[in-house]
Amino acid sequence: MLGQTASYSSERLIRQRKSRRYSFLLVLILFASCSPSEPDVTTERWSYDSHQPLPQLLSHPSFQQTSRQVLVGNNLVTYGEQKVGMAYIKNGNIFKVHQIETDKIKEVRIQNALGAQSEIKKIETKAHDLYVDRGRFYQKIKTKYSLFRNIKLMDEIRVLFQDNGKNGIFFYGIRFIPASNDQVLECEVTLSLEIRSCYPLSLHFQAPAWIFTLQSLNQIEEVLLTSLKEPSNGQLISSTHKVTSESSLSIKKEDLPFRYDTDDPRFDQVQSFYWVDKALQFAQSQFQIHLPVSIEVKTYVGYPKNINANFTFQNNIHLGRGDGLSYKNIAQDPSIITHEVAHVLIDNLAHLPSQGEGGSINEGFADYFAATLLSSPLMGSRAYLKAPYRRNLDEKVSYLSQSGKIYQDSLIISSALWEIEKKLGPEKSRRLFLKTLLTLGPANAINELALVLKKIIPSELDEKDQLEILTLLKDRDWPL
Repeated sequence: MLGQTASYSSERLIRQRKSRRYSFLLVLILFASCSPSEPDVTTERWSYDSHQPLPQLLSHPSFQQTSRQVLVGNNLVTYGEQKVGMAYIKNGNIFKVHQIETDKIKEVRIQNALGAQSEIKKIETKAHDLYVDRGRFYQKIKTKYSLFRNIKLMDEIRVLFQDNGKNGIFFYGIRFIPASNDQVLECEVTLSLEIRSCYPLSLHFQAPAWIFTLQSLNQIEEVLLTSLKEPSNGQLISSTHKVTSESSLSIKKEDLPFRYDTDDPRFDQVQSFYWVDKALQFAQSQFQIHLPVSIEVKTYVGYPKNINANFTFQNNIHLGRGDGLSYKNIAQDPSIITHEVAHVLIDNLAHLPSQGEGGSINEGFADYFAATLLSSPLMGSRAYLKAPYRRNLDEKVSYLSQSGKIYQDSLIISSALWEIEKKLGPEKSRRLFLKTLLTLGPANAINELALVLKKIIPSELDEKDQLEILTLLKDRDWPL
């Protein structure tokens, strides 16, 4: 969330946060995911990647376990949590809470996670094995069907999983341009080499759209919505995200090209689709992050009222139009859209909280992601009306300036990350901050971030860079 909004009552937000729905669809090597239960003092979160040993879990029927996975480069990173009553495990070690006796904790039986795989873990494992074996599958399907023998693949074969309520169905998704070269097709092929369905996707030159350029809100640029599938029911859909609107005006296929007036609510929908797509492509190319979930974006939230809404919850992004007093045209501000996408990425990588000091870390990393993507330290410069920007990452903010206010304290983190990037350059910084998030996990205090940075900097930077970054942080009064 870029800043505090008044779009929903706190009671409604609380009800939304308590609503947890179970659903999963694997796309782009998507693995089954299970929404974590509402966190409390007896819930422990953890994460590990494929180069680390699996964490041990407490095995007991009353210990509820959930997990989900995201592909980061060649590493399969698993986020999980476990409700464990009076004891919990983190990184394979037992910890006590509420002063429980150490001897009682030792009585809890421990076993390796692989020895007690849930059905979801089995599904995840099968999906991973199928993806690894995708090359052999492609050769088989080419032998059986002439359609696939001389084609241009649009992207790698994907493994998909559909939950039918009983036994889930696995199939491969193959996207290609046929010999006629007049459109893109995607075929879903079952493991028994049967074509389940084929459907057309729009070619990049079939979906031109108007958006504002990065440089000016008065300057229109025509772009190509390269990942767009055929619009239906007023929705803009790709394999990674979907954008809908609460407005009464609905996007139709017949509208192509999407050259809407900037006051048209459909312009907001197109703008949001483009920048979410750009943010996800950036995450893949620069951080090697492939999300295991599809992002759902809703624009003109609160229609027909113009309200200040920009927040993310359970992979859903909600954007209002702005009340015209504090914010205006929220869905037309790239820094807001990419900031909200960053929250989805952070949630899958570290599951940082949304409140307290952990919430400030969350907001700080989201601001940094938007800044490094847009090459601009200014957050909310398009939509915020009370000043030229909502936050400026170029400000030097001391660690000792903590006020307990989420967004104000987030500048402690984001401004430091932004200055580090200016010192080290984007490549080194992005690698360092990705490792930081994976190591950090669901931290609840800003000093936890300081400890993680101090721990991982020696393994990620040479001595010269280490000295420069430690000096920078000490100059900002970080406790190192």
